[in-house]
Formats: sequence, structure tokens, C-alpha cells
Amino acid sequence: FKEQAKTGTLTITDVDMTRFFIYISKAVSFVLQSVLRGSGGEIFIPKMRSIRITDLAKIVSPTSKIKVTGIRPGEKLHEKLISQEESSRVSIRPGGFAIHPSDREFRSEYSLLSEPLKSTTSADNLLDPSQAKEFVKWLL
Repeated sequence: FKEQAKTGTLTITDVDMTRFFIYISKAVSFVLQSVLRGSGGEIFIPKMRSIRITDLAKIVSPTSKIKVTGIRPGEKLHEKLISQEESSRVSIRPGGFAIHPSDREFRSEYSLLSEPLKSTTSADNLLDPSQAKEFVKWLL
């Protein structure tokens, strides 16, 4: 967006599109914690906030026009971190979730959720525009 802002027009694919964001320091810390706490075969997923791409565009360049280009083939409106099939094999971990392998018995100090997660898309836990501005101030 920073490069596009110089032209006065920002392109986005859809006004409702959302994406997850995480600070690099939080991502690194989560990876290191996961390595130490893993029992083998899990997929670790950090808890992340999401931002509407339109809000991000307005934060980066409040005076730029926004041009909607439309979703491309294969592109998703909202990111999904945990599939419906995986949701029955999820445990909550510090700072996130772990999806456990389906091909062996689950052994861990963490127990699986009693009910599968209903949704884990970037449309959930969405930052409002003022929260988004605070979250991405390091970009500006």
C-alpha cells in the first residue's frame, strides 16, 4: 500500500476482505514456545487478530482513493486457520491452538476441546478501525 499510496489510488480485491496479522516478535516467541512444548506432530496456530483490508488501506493512506478489483480465482474473502475436519483435534495452548495428528493417540498435558471450534476465520475477532490503526502504527 505504501508504494500504491504514491499514486493516490490503492487497489483492494473486496471491501469485506479480512486478513490475520501478527507482530514478528510475537510470531517468533510463539514458534519458540511451540518447539519447547510440542510432543510431536502437532500444528501450532497462534491466536491472532484480523483486520479488514479496507481499514488497513485507509490507515496507510487516508487520502487515497480505493479501487476494488474483485476477488481472483482461488482467493478467499476470509482466511481460515482451522478446518472443520481439524476442529475435533484441537487443544488450547498458551497464546494459541494446537491441531493434533489424527493417526495416533493424543498424549499431552493439554486436553482436547470438549466441542469442536465453530469458526476460526479472519472474519472473527476483527479489529475495529481505531484498534486497527493502533495495531499497525509500526507500518506507518
